[in-house]
Amino acid sequence: MLLATVLATTLYFQLQSGESAGLGNTILKPRSTLGIRSEGSLLTQSSWIYNGDARIIVGETLTGTSVSNISPRELHAQGEVLYRYYQEDEETISVGPYFDLALPFHGGTPPYILQRNAATYSAKEDELLHYQHLVGVDLHLDFSGKKLQSSLRNVLFLNGTKIGPNLATYEPLLGFLWKNSYAVIGTVHDPVLTLNISSDFYMAHKKSASLLNGHDGLGGTKRELDIDFGLGWKFMRNTTLTLDMWGTNNLNRGTSNAVPVNFLDGFTVGVEYKF
Repeated sequence: MLLATVLATTLYFQLQSGESAGLGNTILKPRSTLGIRSEGSLLTQSSWIYNGDARIIVGETLTGTSVSNISPRELHAQGEVLYRYYQEDEETISVGPYFDLALPFHGGTPPYILQRNAATYSAKEDELLHYQHLVGVDLHLDFSGKKLQSSLRNVLFLNGTKIGPNLATYEPLLGFLWKNSYAVIGTVHDPVLTLNISSDFYMAHKKSASLLNGHDGLGGTKRELDIDFGLGWKFMRNTTLTLDMWGTNNLNRGTSNAVPVNFLDGFTVGVEYKF
């Protein structure tokens, strides 16, 4: 019998400004986000754990012909189920399936830019991505000290496509998703003022290249780097105010095959309540 124990649940609301890549080859201009994060253990043993994040983005969509009204635009959700096979002091190593999903509330809108007729650089580059369903395997490394908490996800993607900041889709091969929190005032277990830094690096699967081959070794290339810098101020027992600045970068690709230009960025002000 499957039993789950919730260890922590956080409800958050954010006001946003900026631009990000939207589904259906559109530019998403987020205005607010309502989301929930949860983590806990499965069965009666703490070796099996889960964590997830689901959020609704409200804003505008910039298409090739118009700008939509402000309304719910997309639903995003990430999650994983992990087996913790190593734990010593404040260090843990876990492994398990990883999911990253996105669904639009808008449909049939014209794309902001037309995709090329053929993928010349990376696999799935010529697709028009209407919804996202990434599935992978995560080797999850966690470290926690008195002041610093660090989490690194090493994800091998098995299925799905992702949209890059230049609105061109690609098939991700590897993802290195690194999150760090430093307690400027307080400790990681009782923070007052926290500095948060996140960086998500993605490698894309090359077109017509096998995962392992004699030419490249690994049939992938650097594709995207997302960075987030933020502060969190816990001004009440369970309530935290947040301020974040974020950017998404194409690394070696803009709207062309090779020019390293074009990125999308913005900032976020929010409040979090932890149950």
